[in-house]
Amino acid sequence: MKFEIVGSIFALLLSVFFGAGDAPVPNQVFSNVNHANNEYPQNQKAKNLVWDKIAHYNKSMPSLQSQSAFLSCLCDNPPLFEKTPSMQLPLASVTKIMTAYLALRELGPDYPVRVSEEAIATEGIAGDLQIGEVLSVKDIIVMMMASSSNDAAAALAEALGRAYHALTFSDAIAQTVWLMNEEARLLGMQHTMFQNPTGLDFEHGPSNFSTAYDMILLLQATRSQPLLWDLSRMPDPRVVSQYGITHALLNRNPFRDFPHYVGGKTGTTDYAGENLVMLFEKPLGRLHALILLGAPPGQREAEAQKLLDWVNDL
Repeated sequence: MKFEIVGSIFALLLSVFFGAGDAPVPNQVFSNVNHANNEYPQNQKAKNLVWDKIAHYNKSMPSLQSQSAFLSCLCDNPPLFEKTPSMQLPLASVTKIMTAYLALRELGPDYPVRVSEEAIATEGIAGDLQIGEVLSVKDIIVMMMASSSNDAAAALAEALGRAYHALTFSDAIAQTVWLMNEEARLLGMQHTMFQNPTGLDFEHGPSNFSTAYDMILLLQATRSQPLLWDLSRMPDPRVVSQYGITHALLNRNPFRDFPHYVGGKTGTTDYAGENLVMLFEKPLGRLHALILLGAPPGQREAEAQKLLDWVNDL
């Protein structure tokens, strides 16, 4: 029994510091150390090694300027890193993850989306959509997730709302926003609120809000739609509408070339600052999520890289 307790402590350390198996956070190590203290107070050498490793772990944790940050394996493990993960903050274009997820699930990837004049009037020109052209849901999602096209998000939201029998553009958008909030409720995203499908700010303030904790719940749900993330990481894709109009796109995701990158979405507005959601595998087959909300202007990529370097050093 003594050797099992000591072995358990070392297994936990290997898991935390060298990436093997299910990586616990320090609190779990504390619990095991305390158990060892109570059972075997004479085993001071093993306990000292554990505490040395914990001290190294805490000292090496990066300091971030983002208002909220979260890094975790999507496998029911405790987080590897968190900073104010329950703080409710503006989402900006990270909103488009929910919009795309619902449309892909409800309509399917090949459902035709007709681009309306009202959708084109949405702020932003990414995607260069034309009034009346028809694209598939998956092609619209490429525009949304890779190039962050607001017109594409509005067109997709309109298509989804009309599939629920909305008759006008405004009614279709309202229907889709209701679906987004209802899905958030069903997923247990208690601190999330959507007011539009794009994440664009209103004139008087932000539109959509969530927390890093809530976003993890959404990311778990999107695992049922892996195509969503496949489309987000396409390198500078070209999309062709049913009428032969070609759209050459720029993938704006800064970590699309990161090893074992699965997908991601950025978001930037005046009120939100810079946001990032990123999925990657470490090691292969173990899906991890990195979330940054409210990074200072121009610091999103550097902040995310700090966390990625840190987790690779564990």
